[in-house]
Amino acid sequence: MVGPDRRVLNFESHLERKAASVLVARPDIVHLWDQPPAVNYKDYDGSWRRHTFDFLATRRCGTKFAIAVKPTELVKLRKFDALLRLIAQQVPPSYATGVILVTEKMISDDDFSNSLLLRSVLSDTDFEAYEFLTSIVMSLNGAATIANLGKTLKRQNGGFRAVVRLISEGILVKVGPGLLSPKTLVRAAERAAA
Repeated sequence: MVGPDRRVLNFESHLERKAASVLVARPDIVHLWDQPPAVNYKDYDGSWRRHTFDFLATRRCGTKFAIAVKPTELVKLRKFDALLRLIAQQVPPSYATGVILVTEKMISDDDFSNSLLLRSVLSDTDFEAYEFLTSIVMSLNGAATIANLGKTLKRQNGGFRAVVRLISEGILVKVGPGLLSPKTLVRAAERAAA
């Protein structure tokens, strides 16, 4: 899999692959580093240890999050959430501004499927449709379905992928959970104040 900065990502499990896919599909993630350098921390008994996070994600705003991806059963069995809190207290701010634990319960099948679609539309080259829809979205008040926005293109295929690309680029956001479909409600993303 290729990250947001076009670097090839590696992962050690299917769960890590799903987590990476969902992270890479987020428009606010500009860099995803798999297996970043280990951090040192002092264990409960005072011994120095090292921990390697699964990912280090950098958001567009510059904040970084160290991400541990573990199955729920392993988290419970090894009390990993408590250990991760201990490690988080000792992570230098220069390394990450926060630590996140991701389990399979946090990544739905819909989220994973949507991430694959969101990444795939980035290679589409229908720039005319993309630019036209971007101008429409700038005046969008409230929510609309993907189908209704796509119909503004007056094309036989309805412009589904062009609208989904706007979601992938962070221009539109999906309203509510579920698989992306023509019936999915979307709205304009919040704009940062100039």
